[in-house]
Amino acid sequence: MTPLTQAAVSNYSHAAYGDESGTHSDLYQGIGLVSGSEKNLESLRGELARCLGDTSHVEWKELTGHAPKTKAACAFVERSLHNAAANRIRIDVLTWDLTDARHAVPGRDDTANLARHYWRLFVTVGRRWGNVSWGLFPDEGSGVNWKTLKYFVSQTAVQRRHDSDLLTLFEEHRSRFNLKHIHETNSEQCTLTQLADLFVGMACFSREHSGETQQWIADMREKQSGQGNLFADVAPETNHSNPKKAKFAVIKRLKDCAAPLKLGINLSTKGYLWTPKPSNPVNFWPYEPQHELDKAPVRNRW
Repeated sequence: MTPLTQAAVSNYSHAAYGDESGTHSDLYQGIGLVSGSEKNLESLRGELARCLGDTSHVEWKELTGHAPKTKAACAFVERSLHNAAANRIRIDVLTWDLTDARHAVPGRDDTANLARHYWRLFVTVGRRWGNVSWGLFPDEGSGVNWKTLKYFVSQTAVQRRHDSDLLTLFEEHRSRFNLKHIHETNSEQCTLTQLADLFVGMACFSREHSGETQQWIADMREKQSGQGNLFADVAPETNHSNPKKAKFAVIKRLKDCAAPLKLGINLSTKGYLWTPKPSNPVNFWPYEPQHELDKAPVRNRW
């Protein structure tokens, strides 16, 4: 990653840090965005850096049962939820199922599909923040054509268009997204990218292992019997592998922390992480095809 200059940073008021989960062969894939004013994100960076403790960085795929990594991931979740509950940041996660009607198409272009979902999530998040200037910082290596994405974002209105609105006759005068910069980041060097990675990792994992996740959390709560031993979750006391137990523990920490903050994160209804009210500051959004023409792009098309 090319280091950002102070001039570049000062060109925008808000930023979104993103990461995606899953390879092209995984059934469930997703994108996470951590967004907010640059001032609030800078404060969160400091908090997350202090959460790392004895580890240099934390990512979902590295949660294999190593206690310092699991502890850091749980601390990341807790600090980010408190910031979100105070409306200092948003965390939005979009996931999709490659077997649904939108994605099960011959010749699907997975890189172009990822770009379209990035556009969809960024625009949705941006509309919640309103008419501000943006920097977008995705994790490196996705293969997305960011120049093309930036162009399409710049052609998108900040406010949703309503067919009955007379302003639709003057579309050219409506406010469009002001996306100043897109810079890829190295996740190992950026705690906000690591945070996006953790949340999208939790979302996809909870879909892939929905029944197991719910049962493990229920069993662990019963075992703990209200003793509040936060990191007893990581002890190898079930038939699950250590990596699974570490991931279950982080999702349990998410649920335990989110409940008193009234963030509205639901695990039971769909069997995986979902936010029924998407305007909430932590929004798990399982994408569903909108209509019969909503199809993933195929190769040789954007």
